[in-house]
Amino acid sequence: MDCWLTVPAVWSDQARHATKAAAKAAGFGSRAGDTISVISEPEAAAITVLKKYAQVGSINALQIGQVVLICDCGGGTVDITTYTIVETTPRLEFEEIVVGDGKACGSTFVDRNLHALMRERFGQAFDDVEPRRKGPGSRFMNQWESVKRSFGQSGSYLTKEIGPLNMRGVFTSEWYDDEDCLVKLTYEDVEGLFQPVVADIIGLVSDQSLELQKQWRALDRVLLVGGFGDSEYLHKKLSEWCEQNGISQAECPENPQAAIVRGAALRGLEGIAPNRRRCRRHYGVKISLPFREGIDPPSKGYTSRWSGRRSCRDRVDWLISKGDLVDQDTVRKVKICIYCRRDDDRWHKTRLVSSTLEVPPQYADDPRVDSVGTVTTDFRETNPSDFQSHREGLFGKKLWKLDFQLQVGFGSQAGVLDFKTFIKHELSGTASITFD
Repeated sequence: MDCWLTVPAVWSDQARHATKAAAKAAGFGSRAGDTISVISEPEAAAITVLKKYAQVGSINALQIGQVVLICDCGGGTVDITTYTIVETTPRLEFEEIVVGDGKACGSTFVDRNLHALMRERFGQAFDDVEPRRKGPGSRFMNQWESVKRSFGQSGSYLTKEIGPLNMRGVFTSEWYDDEDCLVKLTYEDVEGLFQPVVADIIGLVSDQSLELQKQWRALDRVLLVGGFGDSEYLHKKLSEWCEQNGISQAECPENPQAAIVRGAALRGLEGIAPNRRRCRRHYGVKISLPFREGIDPPSKGYTSRWSGRRSCRDRVDWLISKGDLVDQDTVRKVKICIYCRRDDDRWHKTRLVSSTLEVPPQYADDPRVDSVGTVTTDFRETNPSDFQSHREGLFGKKLWKLDFQLQVGFGSQAGVLDFKTFIKHELSGTASITFD
C-alpha cells in the first residue's frame, strides 16, 4: 500500500516531515513494502483538473504550450502554482514555470472577520457567549457556513438571519432579534467580510501573472479548486480580474473540494506528476570557507588547526537557488571535513539554512537567513582507514581528519528532504535532520 498525504505548498520542511512522522506513528506504512509520500495540495489538484481537460474530446481541452494557473483555496491557506502543458497524449506532461506562491488567507479568515464584526457590534455580550455555542461546529457557525457558501448566488442580497445566539444584555439593536436570538447580516455586511480575503487571493494571482510577464509569457487559464474554490463570490471576483487582464474567465471544475484528494490518488495509481518543479527557497549549509581579505569581517576569521590557513566561519554554501528547476533526481553535494581525536565520537553536525530573498545573504547568522535544522552524520561504524592522521600543536596530540560528502535530495518522491553521506564516492554512514 502506498499512502499519499496532501499538505499545503506553503508548509515548511519541518511541517512536512512532522506530518509524515505522525502518519507513520499512526500505523501507516508499517508493513514491509508499504510507503508514505507527501504531495503538495496545488500539485495534487493540478493532476486532477489537468488530466480532465487533457482528455480527447473534452470541452475547453488543453493545448500544448498553454500556461495554466491553479488557485487552490482551502480553509487556512491559499496556494498558487503555474504550469505549462508539455504534452497531452498519450500521457499528460506538465511542468512548473515560475516559483509558486501562497498565503494564509483561506475561508477561515472570513469566519474570523465574522467574529471580529460580532465583537465590534455586540462587545462583551458576544465575548461572554460560550465557545461551544459560537465556535466551529456550533449551530451558529453551521448556519453561517450555509450563508458563506451561497453568497454571490441569486437571492444573496436579502438580509440573512443566523443563530440562535443568546447574548445577554442585547435588547434593542438593528442587527439582533432578541426574541428569537438571531443575528442579522445584510449583503453589505457579508461582502465586507469577504472583501479583504478575496483581495489577498487576487493579489497572489496578480503577483504570479507579473512573474510570468518577466519571462514574456502570459496566463491562458485560471482554474479554481479547493474547499473555498466553490464560493460563488470568489469565483465572480476572480473572473472579473481575468476579464480585465485578457483571460477568458476563472474556471471552477466540478467538485473542486475533492480535486486534491483525487489528485493524490491519481499520483499514486498512475504516476502523474510535474516533469519539473521550481524550488521555492534557497537552501544551503553553514560551513567554514577560506577567508577573503577585505570582504569577510575580521571577527569571523580563525586559523585552521589542520591546515594552518586562515578561514572564515559562518559562511553559507548555497546548494540550490530559489526558482531552480527540480526533478526527482535533483541532488546537491557539499564537501565537509571532520576533525577529531582518536577517542572522540565520529559524528558531525551540519546546520541547514534557507532564505526566500531573491539574493541570499552570505553569512548564516544574518537575520534574514532561516535555520531549517541540524543534519547529524554518524561515522562511528566507518572504517578507520578512511581517516587521515595529523600531529597537532605543542603537546603532540594527533588530530584525525575525515573527508565526506553530504548529499541533499530535493526531488524525492517521498516529498521531503532526503540526506545521504558518501566517503570516496561510496555510500557510508548515516545522516538525519533534527528541525528547529
